[in-house]
Amino acid sequence: MTDRPEWIPEDWLRFTRGYELGGEIPAAVPGAFDDPDPWIRLVAITLAAKNGDFTRVDDLVEIAIQAEDDHLREAAIRVFAQAASPSSLGQLSVFFDHPEYSTRTTAYLGATMSCHLPLARALAMARVDKDSDEQLLIEIRISVILEELTEADFVQTEESKRVSDRVYLTRVERKIQDIEFSYGPGQAIYFGSPLDVFAISGSIRSLCDDDDANDCGGIISDMLDLLEGMVGFSVLGCVNDEVEPVLPKIHAVLAQMRREPKLLQLLNGTRPFFCRPVA
Repeated sequence: MTDRPEWIPEDWLRFTRGYELGGEIPAAVPGAFDDPDPWIRLVAITLAAKNGDFTRVDDLVEIAIQAEDDHLREAAIRVFAQAASPSSLGQLSVFFDHPEYSTRTTAYLGATMSCHLPLARALAMARVDKDSDEQLLIEIRISVILEELTEADFVQTEESKRVSDRVYLTRVERKIQDIEFSYGPGQAIYFGSPLDVFAISGSIRSLCDDDDANDCGGIISDMLDLLEGMVGFSVLGCVNDEVEPVLPKIHAVLAQMRREPKLLQLLNGTRPFFCRPVA
């Protein structure tokens, strides 16, 4: 197993840290796409993608497949989900049946972060042979892709309303078709609509203004992570270790975003990575 370099934080791309590396990156790392150390390759590919060079992003799948270290594997999956081209994103589904639970859940979250509509279908298919708790988690991820924030038709929390796997798959397929009919094929979709950075930030703001904001820490954290990958604003410190929103920090980040002119150039329905369009 390759040890993680000391300059990479132990919680990088995990929990509530996001993409922030913190310290100084060694000069030899940028561009080191073929370094024998997979950690170096991962960071080099991530840095290049932040600058709009996505040519080696697909290498992250191989890094994740070969990784013995859970952190390395799941970080590679996270970057791939947010920086890979739509034509490559189907490869994310190979991790939906990974033997490690944490890797599977990272891939499920990655599917929502990719905003790639066909992955909702792949999630529904992967759901079939999972236990009830994992099925519920997958249903939540499917709902985030296909439904408005206030809806949860695809989340079967009541036993009396559960449907067969075949019926569930059919419902997902029909919803995908409805979305494609409404918005056209190839759109990046989040909460059932073309991906919109300002709609996401508005949803975060609304949840934070709610009296029960602490109960929404999970979805707020997920949306902040998505925004960070899209626009490049650090979300470090926005959510605490108990996955509760740190409201002053979140409001400061959202205010900073409102003042950023680059965001006005982003096209709805197109997934960017650090404000760079992903082709």
